[in-house]
Amino acid sequence: MGHGWAALGIAALLAACGGGGGGGEAPPPPVSVTVSPTAGTVKLAQTQQFTATVANSANTSVTWTVGGPGCTGIACGTIDASGLYSAPAVVPMPPSVSVTATAQADTTKSASAALTIGSDVAITVWPPAARVTVGHTRQFLRMLTGHTNDTVIWSLSGAGCTGAGCGSVSSSGLYNAPPAVPNPATVSVRATSVVDPGQSATASITLQPTNNRTLSGTYAYLHRGVLNGLPGVQAGLFTADGDGLIASGVQDSIAFAAAGGNRVNLAFSGTYTIGSDHRGLLSFALAAGGVVDWRSSHTASGDRGFMQPFYDMAARGNAALHRTDPSAFVNSAINGDYVFQWNGADVAGNRIANIGRFSADGAGGISAGLIDGNDGTTLTQNTAFTGSYSVGVNGRGTMQLAIAGQGSVNFALYVVSADTLIVVSTDDLAAGKPIRIGYALRQSGAPFSNAALRGHHVFELTGGSTSAAVATTGLLTSDGAGSISGTLDRNNHYVISAGQSVAASYSVAANGRGTMSSSALPSTIFYLTGSGKALLMEGPGSAVQTGMLERQLAAPYSTASLIGQFASGSSPPVRPVSLSVTGQNFFNGLGTVPSVLDIATPCGLTAGGSSDARVEVSTTGRISVRDFGGVQHAGGYLITPVRYVLTLQRASGDATCDEVVHLYTAEQ
Repeated sequence: MGHGWAALGIAALLAACGGGGGGGEAPPPPVSVTVSPTAGTVKLAQTQQFTATVANSANTSVTWTVGGPGCTGIACGTIDASGLYSAPAVVPMPPSVSVTATAQADTTKSASAALTIGSDVAITVWPPAARVTVGHTRQFLRMLTGHTNDTVIWSLSGAGCTGAGCGSVSSSGLYNAPPAVPNPATVSVRATSVVDPGQSATASITLQPTNNRTLSGTYAYLHRGVLNGLPGVQAGLFTADGDGLIASGVQDSIAFAAAGGNRVNLAFSGTYTIGSDHRGLLSFALAAGGVVDWRSSHTASGDRGFMQPFYDMAARGNAALHRTDPSAFVNSAINGDYVFQWNGADVAGNRIANIGRFSADGAGGISAGLIDGNDGTTLTQNTAFTGSYSVGVNGRGTMQLAIAGQGSVNFALYVVSADTLIVVSTDDLAAGKPIRIGYALRQSGAPFSNAALRGHHVFELTGGSTSAAVATTGLLTSDGAGSISGTLDRNNHYVISAGQSVAASYSVAANGRGTMSSSALPSTIFYLTGSGKALLMEGPGSAVQTGMLERQLAAPYSTASLIGQFASGSSPPVRPVSLSVTGQNFFNGLGTVPSVLDIATPCGLTAGGSSDARVEVSTTGRISVRDFGGVQHAGGYLITPVRYVLTLQRASGDATCDEVVHLYTAEQ
């Protein structure tokens, strides 16, 4: 037993001395770093404050660094000793960086925050679609907002081409088409922001072997004018084969008996040529005999255009041309609420106008119709009607309306799309059955309120009487609560008002019908087609006027914003002495605008006349056109970078042959 006690005593002694691997102080905890915030988004020219916390060290200092998979150095941004991060001048690609805090007490210890670099850059390219003939050019414009550096890089791509086979595009957006059409024939032109390469926009180019392909497909048109000094209107539809032939044409021409009377559902065929400047000549061979020539001017896409009769000085006017959607050539496509605007003349030759709305059921029925009328002296309001319609397989249809207190009236219907209809009266001119023509546009966005008109809007009104003409354009700003302010340009039978201030009040009902009153404008009834767009009709006053109001694309404009080739046309003649114009205007973005115009007056027809002017565009989009001597010719407003309206402000040199009181509309 003595040996056992001895062993236990030794073990106790060893334990007391710290033997056997136990005892002593625990090692200090390791240094650690945390960063706050741990993630976020920082836009160009902005900063983000970071903080770093160092634990388990008396030395709490850190070293800040920045890096990223798509950048090095200052291209990733910078961060100072206090942790204030400043975004780089250009968004890296990919747009992500890491901000890292490394402990100075232990450089193996760090923490990072993940940042996304963004911007407010937004880009659009105009025109959004264009048809370009091989070997020709087309100017594209980019609008960049959100950064002071608006530089872009232009590029091309196509499923059927590479390199020069797609064409080329300059640093200013001028596209040069290749010598041959690729397959498929579509090329995309892209503008990419230099400061934010993740932001870009594209336009679609359709390449074509001949200029005639600009006019390809089925088109509907609406024409207002004068014939032998009397009002006359026409609506029609035809198919262009892209190679110069017109087929399946049908038209309704409505006129006074002294000017030939009505010719309803009249067939025609024909030929056409489109020049390299997108001006054209169309010849309609009527089944009833005779040939009618039209001068035309077409937009970049070929979807829209302007036409005027160009065969007799006694026949003048202007037509709007629309490429149609044949899938809408069925009753079921005409479904929903529509608002309409018509104008024309009564049996005495006085100008009249109508505005209103109706509901189409998609099965041929019309209900809930309301119509307002202005014959120059009397306003009729909210007259009820019902009716029916039928659409033919060729896109021409008929419509019958039963208007309370007025009886039954008949119309022809031409379908542009499910959203846009051309309507023309077909009754023989008589008391209660005037000449009428115009549009019916599908309405969306109901129920409405005053808020539907909030923002900046460009408007135009044109019309007059048999002895005087008036045209007005303006830029109106609405507070969305019933008040409007703005400016206008007017030519009231050669009395010019340029940049006149406007103050107005308005009210909008749930069905989109509204009224506007102002000391600077005639009382106006309007119907909203949707938020920010309306059809207008003047109430009784010194003239009968109609027009449109459209929301302006919000952008700071400049003279450089007006660039490229614009198809243009004057508003329809108001008086027997009125002239008509179609043509192309070529803006270089530097303030010079040469034009090639076709002009019809009571004294002669001039094809391909040239004109040159100076143009200035303000930040609000107001356009001022002067000749090189400084004389004011027109004033108006950009609606978008590829659409504008002007009021011509030049006094007539000879009112018999040179009456120029009208609006001038142009678009790419």
